[in-house]
Amino acid sequence: MDNYQVFAAVYDDLMDKSLYAEWLKYVQKRVPTGQRILELASGAGDLAQRLVAEKYDLTVSDLSESMLELAASKVGGDSDTDFFAA
Repeated sequence: MDNYQVFAAVYDDLMDKSLYAEWLKYVQKRVPTGQRILELASGAGDLAQRLVAEKYDLTVSDLSESMLELAASKVGGDSDTDFFAA
């Protein structure tokens, strides 16, 4: 098991959730709704979840398959979001 797999299990507990709202505002000021966005180093998918809810067309990438699985579970199956390990 690589370090990212272990870390994915506690990632959500360690991150400051208040930052995601600020990052979403940053994107909304600069990128029109519906545009395609590539999110690199997506982590557990909290920002991805918010971007998809705001109708952005999203591709999500991370080094860790475990993080991508967590992100995919948050985004949900109704989304056309693409996920890939880089």
